[in-house]
Amino acid sequence: MTSDKQIVLLEIVKELLWLFISIVIALALMYPIMRLVHYSMIWLNALFLIVGLTYFRYAITLRTVYVLRNKWVRAAILLFNINFFVFVLRQEQRFMTIYDSYTVEDLGKPVKPISLEQTDQLIRYFFNEINFTVVFCLGMIAALSVRFVLAYWKTAHVRLNAGNEE
Repeated sequence: MTSDKQIVLLEIVKELLWLFISIVIALALMYPIMRLVHYSMIWLNALFLIVGLTYFRYAITLRTVYVLRNKWVRAAILLFNINFFVFVLRQEQRFMTIYDSYTVEDLGKPVKPISLEQTDQLIRYFFNEINFTVVFCLGMIAALSVRFVLAYWKTAHVRLNAGNEE
């Protein structure tokens, strides 16, 4: 029989492992940019990717995530998501300003001199990667929020209709 401390420890290890996997995926997606420039938006881009990947996992495995079993944690994340959704949208505007300038210097200082062809490929990759990242993150914020609301209403419906026989 496992104790509560062991369960919590295993849950922490599981979350850290998934965080590590999310970081590796984020770095892999940003690598084509990072190998050519000292990417100025690396932290924000990585944050959106990691949150999107984490929310994807949470939306799919909602009932098995230990920390999300508490309704107050879900409520706090739901409130956070409203503000975070707006924040991600505003940052998309910053990213598009970088794309619209079409200069490498706005992305970051080049690691070494790069040709015009590489610049074009880099800016196009940046555009595709950042749009994927933002849309993915916004979609997962919405999906997790909907999942929270549906889970709440499902349990509330069962409680409200308890004893109601038809």
